[in-house]
Amino acid sequence: MRNLLCLVPGVRTVSHEMSRALLTEKERERIAGDPENEQRRHEAVSRARRRIHEELPDDLELLERHHPTLYDELVSVVCDADEE
Repeated sequence: MRNLLCLVPGVRTVSHEMSRALLTEKERERIAGDPENEQRRHEAVSRARRRIHEELPDDLELLERHHPTLYDELVSVVCDADEE
């Protein structure tokens, strides 16, 4: 599996109709800055970190093995975002 250390989660505005990629809308809000509740912000960061380290590698391996074109699209989006 190729190294995807270029993955840097960003904060985006997403419509309610879209599915979650890495973060839920609430997690995006909390990570972007929830001055009212630092504990909730920390929890959102922890959940995202767990997904990145525990779930994402399995998804990447599956895509690379069973749908290389989709894997390449993901790599392109994630790694190209780091260059902008």
